[in-house]
Amino acid sequence: MKVHNSYYSSDEALKLFIEQNQIQDHENILLQIFTGVCDKAYINRLIQKLKSILPHVKIIGATTDGEICEDKVTDTKTVLSFMLLDKTKIITSHAQGGTSQEVAQNLIHSFDKSDKINLLITFAEGLGVNGEEYIKIFNKFDSELMVAGGLAGDNGAFKQTYIFTEEGCFDAGAVGAAFYNPSLIINTDYNFGWENIGKVMTVTDAKDNVVYTIDNLNARSIYGKYLGEEVMNRLPATGVEFPLIIKRDNMDIARAVMSANKEDGSLTFAGNVQTGDKVQFGYGNVSAIIHDNKNRYLNLDNKPTEAVFVYSCMARRRLIGSSISVELAPLTSLSPLSGFFTYGELYHNKERKSNELLNESMTILTLSENQTECKNIRHVQPNCEQNISYTVRALSNLVSVTSHELQELNESLEEKVKKQVAEIEQKQSQLIQQSRHASIGEMIGMIAHQWRQPLAAISGSTGLLNLDLMMDNIDKDEFKKQVDFIGKQSQFLSTTIDDFRNFFKENKEKSVTTLKAVVEDTLTIISPSIESKEINMSQEYLCHSKILTYPNELKQVILNLVKNSIDILLEKEIKNPSIWIKVYKEGNDCCLEVSDNGGGVKEKYIKSIFDPYFTTKEKRDGTGLGLYMSKTI
Repeated sequence: MKVHNSYYSSDEALKLFIEQNQIQDHENILLQIFTGVCDKAYINRLIQKLKSILPHVKIIGATTDGEICEDKVTDTKTVLSFMLLDKTKIITSHAQGGTSQEVAQNLIHSFDKSDKINLLITFAEGLGVNGEEYIKIFNKFDSELMVAGGLAGDNGAFKQTYIFTEEGCFDAGAVGAAFYNPSLIINTDYNFGWENIGKVMTVTDAKDNVVYTIDNLNARSIYGKYLGEEVMNRLPATGVEFPLIIKRDNMDIARAVMSANKEDGSLTFAGNVQTGDKVQFGYGNVSAIIHDNKNRYLNLDNKPTEAVFVYSCMARRRLIGSSISVELAPLTSLSPLSGFFTYGELYHNKERKSNELLNESMTILTLSENQTECKNIRHVQPNCEQNISYTVRALSNLVSVTSHELQELNESLEEKVKKQVAEIEQKQSQLIQQSRHASIGEMIGMIAHQWRQPLAAISGSTGLLNLDLMMDNIDKDEFKKQVDFIGKQSQFLSTTIDDFRNFFKENKEKSVTTLKAVVEDTLTIISPSIESKEINMSQEYLCHSKILTYPNELKQVILNLVKNSIDILLEKEIKNPSIWIKVYKEGNDCCLEVSDNGGGVKEKYIKSIFDPYFTTKEKRDGTGLGLYMSKTI
């Protein structure tokens, strides 16, 4: 394998370059063309000229947002990368489709099915193809197939991109070059360098690669809120400089804005963003991208390499400017280098055996047909003449460090809040249980009061039956009547126990009921005590709506309110003591009101009555937990 890279300047220079490098003598040629000239007629004329010189040449190409040739970066120029292959079969094709997935499926159908594909280099139209939906199909086809390439660009205009083969130039779909060679040595790597900045936000409405709302605000206004109106109004151009960063499978993946809809505030991204994704804005950390190349390209170091291709995000070129050559320079020590700046990069993750769409990244593909001498990557340290000021580096570092510190602080605060909330909930639960236990004594008194009359009746009936038996004066009908009476009284005692047991049962599931049913169940327990104290009790039910609630919890609240009324009426020895319970409708609400004629709460106590352990009763009569528990419930 040999690679010859050149800029296209004229037909004469092109012909001379081909002759000098004896390219026309080679039978198996793949030519990749990267051009910033977004003109269909220009591209078609160039293709025809190339085919006239090299009739058997295979071509794939794309329009760009910048071209790469060795360590030089240009725009609106054309780079030609001739790859002369000895052992590898190449098939190029173009495919279209109604959806991005159909484009990928149609491209797969064009492959030679009699042999296994080892590598696919593919370029897709940059504005109409959803890169993430496109790449998914290749994973389904063959998870081991390595895919590289990217989405075509148009110099940041976001109007029309083109892809092409030797058959011509196309404004839709995708092109691909399939490599057939089981011994082909393929390696990939990537460099990211973007930092997460700002608060963690939640995508609240998205479909595929269109995001409608983030944190319940339209996606466009989120950019305006945090980055300013100027950035928002210049979307999508500014969107590549400030992508959304998503954490997926322990890998930071960026999503750059491709188009903005001012009508509904939605943004279309180069790849999918899912509802529920946690995202942050990304900021290009110049230091991480330029100044720390010692720890990068580890997958490529000391590997057989005869060709290097770079498919890098347009944002990197725009952020770093002419100093992008520092990022590319280490790769030129391996072999001839070419590539382009894309609207989205296709990358093969060997560890996961998965092809993915990246943004804001520089992806690298190295190829070799032979176990050639392996080379170590030459690391390049930037000098003071590089076109990045110390001020920019310092600000970049400041943003990075500050964002990390704020994120750590937020996570620490979240943990503390969760811990304190859990402690408060535990204390509230304990107080509620304490309040319930404090009520047990009073409940036992109520049970005794309700049992007294039935027990007396049972005792009287058994006494009469025993007397008749002693006097041998048994009447069969009367005996049956007394037994039935005893049975009914016993059933009453059993029902009373069930009522109290159900009252204290913890029910963690809501159920549908009415306020009338809840009130009447509560009064079943407490009414005998009210009647024994000669307190008038009246109820009025004006709302019969069904509600979804925890009935036993609500009964506890009603019981607390009624008990407080009983206590104050007895304490003040109110004449004609009365308690009223009213259920009524107010708008969409069903309201429950408990009132009495005991005189009300003194104004000085109003602010304290719901505090735990606050009581106006004698300590032996009150715990100060009833109203606190009622408010908590």
